[in-house]
Amino acid sequence: LHSVGAFSLIETKLYDLRFKLRGPLNQVRDKVEQNIVIVEIDDESYKLVPESYPYPRGRVWSNVIKNLSQAGAKVIVFDIMFDAPDHTSKMIENHLSKDCVGCSVIDGDKTFVQSISNAKLNGTSIVLASKIAYDANRIPFDYIIHPNKKIMNENIEIGLVNQEADVIDHVIKRYPLFYKLSTEPDNLYLSLAVQSVLSFKDISEKTIIQDVQNNMF
Repeated sequence: LHSVGAFSLIETKLYDLRFKLRGPLNQVRDKVEQNIVIVEIDDESYKLVPESYPYPRGRVWSNVIKNLSQAGAKVIVFDIMFDAPDHTSKMIENHLSKDCVGCSVIDGDKTFVQSISNAKLNGTSIVLASKIAYDANRIPFDYIIHPNKKIMNENIEIGLVNQEADVIDHVIKRYPLFYKLSTEPDNLYLSLAVQSVLSFKDISEKTIIQDVQNNMF
């Protein structure tokens, strides 16, 4: 019965109940939150930031990195995909008249990369988001979407942001530490959270050992 999923819904509800009975781990949470600041994009952001979304990397995100680095941030983690070229720069470039002699466009991606480089010199690490995409019409069907080439050339750290909801109630109950590609079964790609911790702890080695028999990772 278990193999055909007859008990899956019951287990899902009991799983939720066990977390409710345990309650939040306040001691761990309070200790961790002392070192973490979440900078959100909320309704107030749309009102106060004098730019349209997606915010330009040259005028907004590069200044975010600059300000946070100068404020003493050890690691800056972006849970935002920067895989496409900077929207604002491309839009201006596409609509710039060919008759405009001497006109030029400041590349937002280059400004963003320069801010990353300056932050590194200031002792701040940057972690950017990547994700695994799936396409049934593609061979192989899974692949990683990285930040665009201009940004990746800065040799930045990346972490995957994929999330998988439970197939029964479509609620996210687990957070994977790493992911694999079908074509690279021996390679483990770290999640955004794990890579952020490694950067914060100044751990550059990424030797991952899986010992299922002794329940170790």
